[in-house]
Amino acid sequence: MSGIFRLPLALRQPSCRDEDDRGYRSVCFANRRNHRRPGSLPDAWLEGKILIIDRCLPTSSLPQDFDDLRNDASSEGCRSIERLHEDWCAGNMRFDGRGETLLIATIAGTCAGIAGLTVDPSIADALQLHRFYVRPPLRGAGLGRQLATKLLDHALKHVPEVTVNVGTAEAGLFWENMGLTPSGQLGITHRLRF
Repeated sequence: MSGIFRLPLALRQPSCRDEDDRGYRSVCFANRRNHRRPGSLPDAWLEGKILIIDRCLPTSSLPQDFDDLRNDASSEGCRSIERLHEDWCAGNMRFDGRGETLLIATIAGTCAGIAGLTVDPSIADALQLHRFYVRPPLRGAGLGRQLATKLLDHALKHVPEVTVNVGTAEAGLFWENMGLTPSGQLGITHRLRF
């Protein structure tokens, strides 16, 4: 890998601590310093709650309340979480390839978000961000940023490039704010070279 990828200071979360050096478990305190979104949970509910980001092991099952997250995604027209469920149950996608990982975020024991990295099928030595979703009431609290940071930190240890294929302009803007640049390649809307 050439160069060193460093997140801008504004994206780092000093209140987080890793439980192990692989970054498979993080414990953070949720905060509401970001903008408030319509329909989001009240600040009082989130303040001081513990956010846990865990790696979902290929041999484990999806979280107990994953169906709630899946229903939220479906109601927004987001099919990627349903595809994740189908592929996971069929054993077709377990995020067990070189550098692959699936992260589950929970707040106060509730499945709040999910994000994964898989081998990019079109670029050698690249990982693709997959199945990234945060439940609507929890958006704007920095959860997506923390999930993305964990994935990018993980990818940095394995490959020189990360790609994503977003479905909405809002998602594209999110990844651009995370340091990815627009790409004109078919099937890849954004990429980041480390």
